[in-house]
Amino acid sequence: SVTYRAENGATVISQQGQPVELLAPTWFAARFANVSPVGYSSIKVGGREYGTLEVVLTAHMAVNQSWFRLQRHMAILALAVGLDFLGILFVLRNGLRPLSALNDGARALEAGHLAARIPIQGSPELARTIAAFNRMAEAVEVSQNALRENLDRIALAASVFAHATEAILITDAAQHILQVNPAFSQITGYDQSEVLGKTPRVLASGQHDGAFYATMWKRIRAEGQWHGDITNRNKRGDVYPERLSIVAVRDATGSVANYIGIFSDISELARQVAERTSELEALNHTLESLSTT
Repeated sequence: SVTYRAENGATVISQQGQPVELLAPTWFAARFANVSPVGYSSIKVGGREYGTLEVVLTAHMAVNQSWFRLQRHMAILALAVGLDFLGILFVLRNGLRPLSALNDGARALEAGHLAARIPIQGSPELARTIAAFNRMAEAVEVSQNALRENLDRIALAASVFAHATEAILITDAAQHILQVNPAFSQITGYDQSEVLGKTPRVLASGQHDGAFYATMWKRIRAEGQWHGDITNRNKRGDVYPERLSIVAVRDATGSVANYIGIFSDISELARQVAERTSELEALNHTLESLSTT
């Protein structure tokens, strides 16, 4: 606005439009040096002073415009920050989900759920990691199933070994006894502790010469097994006939690792054969006698 004050005190005010209200907050307007500057000037003509002009300027509109621009910029910045935050959340969520799935899969394996698999997901690197985990889980499952089957077979073999009616002895490659079953002790009279580390020669009766044993072992080395009847001696010193089978067990390299001997006491069978033979001989003698009369 412009105000003219004459020497006689008369005042004339000239103002264009309505005064602009300051809408910006005080703390923002305070950053400007002076939002309403005032200027004064004396009017002199021919050395005579006719009055004073007072000019009042206002920067309210400019301050308000600056404030509105700042608000728009802050809103745009807040929107940009919000979008960035949402983007980060999206990336983290999609990135952490595969890691969480891997953790759940590992816990499932630890708990014994060997069939646990993880759906392929995430970035190419995480997808390859998950695929490798699934392959590892499958290998563990196959290995555990094979181990379980082997343990079942071992348990079955152990049951057969313990409950077999035939004597069973196992030796190493040098023929030192490693293990015998209960039937061995029942037939021979030797407990396992008495024969461990010894060779089967502890049962030798002395009725077979070296040539017999040389032939037997030659066949075992050539064919991997031998079957036949042999006479042995038990702990009491009694000689008895037995039906014996010897099998060579080889390792992965083809070398002999163990020998397994399975035998049974055929004393009763030998007695019955002897009795039957005697009966047949007696019958034959009788027939011969009748034929000569």
